[in-house]
Parts: sequence; C-alpha cells; structure tokens
Amino acid sequence: MIKPVITGSFLDFKHHSVFDGKYWVDRAALFTDEDWKLKLTEMHELGIDTVIIMAVALHGKAFYNSKIFPKYEIAARDPLKAVLEQAGELRMNVFVSVGWATEQYVDFLTEDWQIERSIKIINELEENYEAFKSFKGWYLPYESGVKMYFEEKCIDTLEKLSAHIKKISRKPILIAPYVTGQPVNDEKYQLQLKRLGANILAYQDSIGVRWRKPEDTTAMYKNLKEIHDRAGITLWTDLEVFEFEGEVYKSGLIPADIERIKKQLFNEAPFVEKILCYQVHGLMDKPGSKKPLGTAEAQKLYADYLRYSKSI
Repeated sequence: MIKPVITGSFLDFKHHSVFDGKYWVDRAALFTDEDWKLKLTEMHELGIDTVIIMAVALHGKAFYNSKIFPKYEIAARDPLKAVLEQAGELRMNVFVSVGWATEQYVDFLTEDWQIERSIKIINELEENYEAFKSFKGWYLPYESGVKMYFEEKCIDTLEKLSAHIKKISRKPILIAPYVTGQPVNDEKYQLQLKRLGANILAYQDSIGVRWRKPEDTTAMYKNLKEIHDRAGITLWTDLEVFEFEGEVYKSGLIPADIERIKKQLFNEAPFVEKILCYQVHGLMDKPGSKKPLGTAEAQKLYADYLRYSKSI
C-alpha cells in the first residue's frame, strides 16, 4: 500500500471553463515563464513529483512554440518549456497533454479531421520537446464517462491516437476517465481497457462534482483494482480536492476541507499505485507566495495539507 499522500497534480495554463477557474484563470494569464517555474517549485515543496499538463492548446491557440496554432494571449513566452525546464531541475516528471485545441467536447468527437489535427500536435510536441528529461509521458484528455463500460466513441478516438504515439515514442500514455456508476468486472471491460492503448488510468474520484461521497470510493477502487490487475494496466486515482461554491459546473471551484480530503486519501490509497489530484494549481497555494493564485482558502488548504503530509 502506498502512503495516503498526493504526489501528482494536474496543471492548466488557461482553464477551459469560464466558471470553474474564476479565482485563478485571469491571474495565471499574467504569469511569465519565471512565474510558472516558481509555481512548479511550490508544488514540489508540497510533495508533488509528477505534473500533468491539462492542455497545450485551447480555442485554437497554443501555449507552446507551435507552427500549427497562433500563440494564446498570455504573458508567458512558452510556459510548457518553462515547466519542462524547471521540472528537470527538480527531478519531477511531466505528462504532456494532447488535445483541447478547440474545446474539450469538440476534441471528444471522432471525425477524421479531429484525429488528424491531434496527430499533428503529437508530432510537433515530440519534435520540439522530446529532449527534455522531465518529459516522461503523454496525457490524452479525451475524458469518457464510465457508467458500466467505456463509450465506444471515446475508445475509437483513443485507440487511433495511442497507436500513433506508440509509433514515435516509448513514453507511457495516461488518461483520466470519470466514473458515474460502477464499471463491470468482466472480460468486455478488460478488453476495452486494452483497446484504449493507455498504460495508466487515473480515474476521477468524482467527490468534488458530487457524484459520490468519500465513503463510496472504497468499493469503487476495490473493484477497479481487481479489473486492472487482471488487465495488467496501471491504476492511479485523480482525487478531487475542490468543491463548487454553487451549482456544479456553473460556479467557481473552491478548496475542499482537509478532513474530507483525508477521508478520500485513506479510502483510495490501498488500491492504487499513485495519487494525483485536481489540482494544486489555484486550489492549494503556498502562503506568502510572490505570485499568489486562488483565494485565501487555497492558502489555508496548502498549509493544512502540508501539516498532514508531514505527519504521515
């Protein structure tokens, strides 16, 4: 059993939702490359050794040095490069995203032009950033809602993209599905897992979005561990450290209480190989940071969690 602590986090240069990221998205847009390096260092001080980039492009504009898309209107010159450089200095691992170049739900479709566009992004990222020692894996943000099985349209897309990645790269592939029900522990689900082509699945625990309660995750991850052990595919968790301040998906994200997060950690840790969270960025912010991000509650959660993790 791993320790019940968070060792990985997602990170977004520009949040895709106009509601969710309201307390950090505008300030983050003003960050320079050096500011992003500072925030990565603060994550490292919290115990984070793995960062998953949510999106390298959004709304048809890039957060990296791209010939495919124009640059997004942010202060940083190349925040992806800055994160990879600093992660290398800190011996952290980075999973680089593919997709979300227009919108998450557009990229989710399986039209040929969407897949072709994503393959161009993959090729460009491999050419420009492969040499960074911190570039340890790929993240495919094609989220599928798993009730009993994966949606076939998601599998069709991921199957093609993961196959292309494996032609040009030996880096592992990560996806992070969300679970609305209880996946079926049978051969069909195991076959779906293998068709996806991903090496690691970090299921969203769905606490922050109010689909389940912390006490429900024990049964969920026990079942998933049995499935993944049989399929031979690595199981992580994506632990939600947030609440919505109002209506789900239509209001801002705010930090959850540390006591709730501790319940999630202890219930999920026995069944997974690594605990990621969504996310340190904007929701767990170092007190006294030169570049604060998020509300005062984000600073409180950073301090509360740091005390907890040091006690483990």
